[in-house]
Amino acid sequence: MRFRSQTIEGYTIFAVSGVNTISFGIDAKDADKKGLLGFAIERSDPAENERYYVFGFKVFPSLVPQPDQNTTVKTYDHPIQSFVWDDFTAKPDRVYEYIFHPLKGTPKNLDRSAKPISIRVRTEPLFSKLEHDVFFNRGVASSQAYARKFHNLRPDKLPPQKQAEALKWLSRDLDTALLKFIANAAKGDTLLCCFYEFRYDPVAEALREAQRRGVDVTLIVDAKRNANSFPRKDNLELIKDAGSAKMPNSVNPSRPFVIRRRSGKTSQRGSLRSSARAVVQASWRCMPRWLVKRRACPA
Repeated sequence: MRFRSQTIEGYTIFAVSGVNTISFGIDAKDADKKGLLGFAIERSDPAENERYYVFGFKVFPSLVPQPDQNTTVKTYDHPIQSFVWDDFTAKPDRVYEYIFHPLKGTPKNLDRSAKPISIRVRTEPLFSKLEHDVFFNRGVASSQAYARKFHNLRPDKLPPQKQAEALKWLSRDLDTALLKFIANAAKGDTLLCCFYEFRYDPVAEALREAQRRGVDVTLIVDAKRNANSFPRKDNLELIKDAGSAKMPNSVNPSRPFVIRRRSGKTSQRGSLRSSARAVVQASWRCMPRWLVKRRACPA
């Protein structure tokens, strides 16, 4: 969704929101920018009765001479020194108000006399009834946040409780969306599945359940032979455990997908590598995975 603020003293704020991320752009072409140091940013969340200055990472050397990777500061004292900014911490289907305060002066004597610019933003719901739903796990943009939150340890190197928290944080409901996508297939529908990695037990079980309720499931996986037998060995083992999904071919599917065909009506398509690693793989692998629901041509 797109939003625009009123123009205040030459500043106009634009915002584009998703489910968890809001991207802002500041039009300042008509503003008096002489001496501008940046913007202190407040976020108001009426649903949780919160209002506070957001945190940032860029500091004034005169105030923080030796910042490190763990340094975080409030933008009240260390403003955002850019005309673009992103909030990656929003929640689905939530209304927020952001107040941008232009700051001038010096780092040790900030001038806060400029009028603030306010913009109200609503995020997208996680699941909608619209034509498209797109789901991402956390990509490389979240790598610093993961390092701070989980001490830069792989999920399998964390204690059990923290490991579950890390996996949920990384997947960001992508696995929930994929399983819901499969669960929506009804008797008489067809699921056409093509995976590079088919090593995620919940997906295998979901496809088996789909077969039991009368869904026609066809599965293509990467089963080519190579030096280390990956992912062929794991893929074929899980298929054997999962049951009797038809396998018309075994190739190297560089564009994995799941297509749901509704008994001769429209099709829906999702794309994802079906492995636990793919669902959460992000910070250290830099490879986001996604699932998109869309209307396609009549079957």
